[in-house]
Amino acid sequence: MSLAWPEVEQRLGPLAEALRGADRIAVLGHVNADLDSIGSVLALHLALEAMGKTSWPVTPDPGAPYWAFLPGYDRLVVGAPEWLQPDAVAVLDTEISPERLGQAWPLVERAGLRLNLDHHDTNRGGADAALVEPAAAATGELVFYLVSALGVPLTPQIAACLYAAILTDTGSFRYANTTARTLALASALVAAGVEPHEMATRIYDTRSWAYMKLLGRLLSRLERTEDGKVAWMWVRHEDTLDAGLLPSEVEGLVQYPRMIEGVEVALLFKEVEPGVIRVSLRSQRFVDVAAIARAFGGGGHLRAAGCTLTGSLEKAMERVVEACRQAVRREVVAGDRAGASQGAGEG
Repeated sequence: MSLAWPEVEQRLGPLAEALRGADRIAVLGHVNADLDSIGSVLALHLALEAMGKTSWPVTPDPGAPYWAFLPGYDRLVVGAPEWLQPDAVAVLDTEISPERLGQAWPLVERAGLRLNLDHHDTNRGGADAALVEPAAAATGELVFYLVSALGVPLTPQIAACLYAAILTDTGSFRYANTTARTLALASALVAAGVEPHEMATRIYDTRSWAYMKLLGRLLSRLERTEDGKVAWMWVRHEDTLDAGLLPSEVEGLVQYPRMIEGVEVALLFKEVEPGVIRVSLRSQRFVDVAAIARAFGGGGHLRAAGCTLTGSLEKAMERVVEACRQAVRREVVAGDRAGASQGAGEG
């Protein structure tokens, strides 16, 4: 398959031109960092440096220590220190808002130019130049085309960051967002120097003893609804503190309730600090979890979304599980009606 994506490449023009015209650029990811965010930020940062720009890769929260193998990771700036005074901010993998940028938000207020590149259809805009393309499996896909539009060669270092972004946001190419273009891009990144086995080992198969012990405790908490369609697990703030782990180190745990046979909606409730609960939602086939997340002030994709609630962990679980239970019930009823209607027409 050709790597050409004309509709995206044409729309990237204003973003590329704005980046060429800026001298000091902060590249920002979102709160509750994942590897699509971190990988995309590092890839664009490295590309801007190759152009001779002054660039800072920024994250609102510390990333997981086992992501430190990524090129440029040691340069990540957490938050918005006073010494960092950018001309422009390039916000990746999220909309431009205080809620999504957390401690890094002051950088947006200091900069004269706001740029945005994202693949979430819940993005509400607010940039001077932007490209939001929900057809992309990961923001890393869009950064691939932006790097090309900037005329920067695809180095092994940039390729590694982009591969990490795409690999993780597609669930190792297992999720429904994986397309022929996604696989073609991954092939191009491998050709540029990425070693898939090493990347997979670093990302998925490297965890501390403390993490594994905590995982054992958390798996014992798995719960599901009576019909087995909704399953969830939770992490209390003291769990990560007692284990000596950062909240970012327990990213991805939502995969465990998702693996249970018969589950349609999987949930992870993570108390990042007392009274603040981040919820990850995943669905298998028919429930729109982005709609559920939006009802709680969050957003995301059809099959993967998130939101943040305040209050007690128990109340957050009660509210979100009930919303998911109702969503599953609605879809089942809608499916039954469709089946009955089709059957009535087959006589």
